[in-house]
Amino acid sequence: MMAADGKLALFLESSIAQYLATQDPCDKMVIGERLGDHSIGFICQKNSTVCDKLNVGILKMQEDEKIDVLKKKYFQGGCLAGKGRSYIFEGLPFFDTFGGEPDAIMPMSITITRFSSAFIILTLGIVIAGVLLVIEIYWSKKRGSPVIISSFFFFLLNLYLYP
Repeated sequence: MMAADGKLALFLESSIAQYLATQDPCDKMVIGERLGDHSIGFICQKNSTVCDKLNVGILKMQEDEKIDVLKKKYFQGGCLAGKGRSYIFEGLPFFDTFGGEPDAIMPMSITITRFSSAFIILTLGIVIAGVLLVIEIYWSKKRGSPVIISSFFFFLLNLYLYP
């Protein structure tokens, strides 16, 4: 491949190809995107605590973004250090000429910490809607006006009032 004057292509697993493209003599490049992520499986003895420790350790490293730091160290260092990189954003490729990080545009990983605000807002919305429903039903019964409730809301109200 080295003596082919650029007339040959080499097909490799994407992680190995990305790593080799960052190593000296800086004469290789990876074309295209990864075809998909792959996982590595660990085989442990039955009732062994090693797999549980590995699972917890790997998940902690993912949440702390240490795995992303290692990917940047090994896959964006070497020949690619200090050079612009191309990214896919909203389905279109663009070339980063300012040396910015893609984290500013698109986060590398979704963690429980980043997603917790959405859960909090959803929970608050459901609680507020339920409280307003109960207040509205109570208010209309107090005024003596007929309450028209669909069977679903009546079912929910009965669950709430008579657990």
